[in-house]
Amino acid sequence: MLNKFLKGGYVSESIGKKTALAIAVGLHLTVSDASAFHGFNQADPILSLVAIADDFEGDIDDEVESEVEAEVEEDVEAQVEEDIETEVEEDVEAEVEEDIEAEVEKDIEAEVEEDIEAEVEEDIEAEVEEGIEAEVEEDIEAEVEEGIEAEVEEDIEGDVEEDIESEVEKDIEAEVEEDIEAEVEEDIEAEVGEDIEAKVEEEIELEVGEELEDSVEDSVDGYIEDEGEAEFDEKVEDETDEKLEDDWDDELENKDVEQVVADSISIQALEDKIDYQIDYDNYRIFTTDWLILTDLNDTELLSQGLSIVSRELLSSLNKELLRVEAPASFTFNNNGKALVEGLSNQNRTIDFNHVYDIANTTSPANDSANRKLTPRQVLKLPAIASSTKIGIIDTRINLQHPVLVDANIQQQGFEERPELQNSNAHGTAVASILVGSLDSYQGLLENAELFSSSVFFSSGQQLSITTTQSLVLALDWQVNQGVRVINLSLAGPPNDILQTAISNYCERGITIVAAVGNNGPNAPAMFPAAYDCVVGVTAITEQNRIYRRAVRGEHVDVSAFGVNVYSAAYDQGFQQMSGTSFATPFVSAYILFQKQLGRIQSAQDLDNLSVNLLDLGEPGRDSVFGIGALPIGYTVSP
Repeated sequence: MLNKFLKGGYVSESIGKKTALAIAVGLHLTVSDASAFHGFNQADPILSLVAIADDFEGDIDDEVESEVEAEVEEDVEAQVEEDIETEVEEDVEAEVEEDIEAEVEKDIEAEVEEDIEAEVEEDIEAEVEEGIEAEVEEDIEAEVEEGIEAEVEEDIEGDVEEDIESEVEKDIEAEVEEDIEAEVEEDIEAEVGEDIEAKVEEEIELEVGEELEDSVEDSVDGYIEDEGEAEFDEKVEDETDEKLEDDWDDELENKDVEQVVADSISIQALEDKIDYQIDYDNYRIFTTDWLILTDLNDTELLSQGLSIVSRELLSSLNKELLRVEAPASFTFNNNGKALVEGLSNQNRTIDFNHVYDIANTTSPANDSANRKLTPRQVLKLPAIASSTKIGIIDTRINLQHPVLVDANIQQQGFEERPELQNSNAHGTAVASILVGSLDSYQGLLENAELFSSSVFFSSGQQLSITTTQSLVLALDWQVNQGVRVINLSLAGPPNDILQTAISNYCERGITIVAAVGNNGPNAPAMFPAAYDCVVGVTAITEQNRIYRRAVRGEHVDVSAFGVNVYSAAYDQGFQQMSGTSFATPFVSAYILFQKQLGRIQSAQDLDNLSVNLLDLGEPGRDSVFGIGALPIGYTVSP
């Protein structure tokens, strides 16, 4: 009814909607209903209805606003949710894409790195293999050129000596005795002298060996560059055989063949007589006998019931050197070693009779390109008094050689087997370097008195050998003669008895000078040069290069000229010799002069002389040249 009243056109527009509303409300409500409203004025109902209408309008407005606000809030919330969902989806998609891209990149990088590493490793392996092959080939060529020369020359020298002895013995005995014996017999009595045996051995060793070495050296250079290793070996072998045949033919045309046969038989006999033993350190010993260096009248030792083979007084040591048979129960093992050590004490030294070789090598026969420097051209020392003494332990000396016939030489033999004396070439050469004198040749110490102990004898297995017993006896004699510098051109194994004797002499101011040996740069240290108080000498060339066969090591003390040294041959002439043993006399003479001036007393004082030496190789002392080298052409001031 209210709506009809309001919309039916009953209300004039002039009344106003609010009045109309009040009238409508009044019509709708009864008076009792209207009077329920607070403040309803029955006297003026219209006015009261208008007031109620105002309240209704406010309530309606509030409800409308509430509904509108609710609807708006719902709409806004819906819109916001849509917007948020959209933004969240976009953000999530962006983050997911970034995460996926990062993970994909990592996976790709890992896979790519693995692939690259695999490829790189394959490439590197291929390149390394190619590079190593190229480098190895270059290194092998270089090493072959350097190494084969030294090895082949050393092998050929050793093989030549062995082949000459074995092949010649068989061939000459079989062929020469049948074909030539009848023709040669008539000439033997008239032409063969006492020196044939020595000449044959020496000339074969020096002439044939030197020509062969020189020929092989020339061939080595050409073959290494032009031929493969297999072809090189075949050609060296062929050339060696041809050279041996030619040189032997030449030798046999000029030599007494029957004497050569006798020499060959003699060599075989020596091989039968000398049977080396090996001790528990794998060193050669002359016999199984023991050597004992002990106090005089060692009653405790004598009570052991040992069988004495020989007994020598060593007055320079105030001791005895006994040679006894080893007990029947002795063997070369740990038990045997313990037995020997158990009998040794502070005053008694026991060891074996070890074998030592001469430190000798000849130079190439074709020496026309080498300067023939006399000793005093190599090292010039001031004149010394005629009473000055120097000693050598070596082979026998040819005292009739023109360069030595006027020299003051005292010679004494200490050979283990004096009946098997060998060539005197080595000792003669060393003696000429020290005290030789001719108008055209001057030794280092022309006026000195030389004491020579000959200790070497011939062997079928080694051309020249000596023993511990011979060396100790020779040293004793030298010291008793008042010699203060002793030159040894030999090398071999360590020996407790030899070391004890040498240490005693060193403590008394006697200087032992020894060659370090010619067994090659990789060989172990050799004795006596390797003993602390011994002066170990190596050899250098005229160009201050190390001798290629010299032993190297911490025991090398000093270097001197020792390659193509011009020295006396065993007969009447001269020859050029190489080896550490030919450098040793230069150092011995130099030390003797310095000892006389009080500048040096022992091997430990060598550093005092380094200011006058050439520092070759690494700065300071080294294992190749020692503390330095005596300058070639050096003039020593008094």
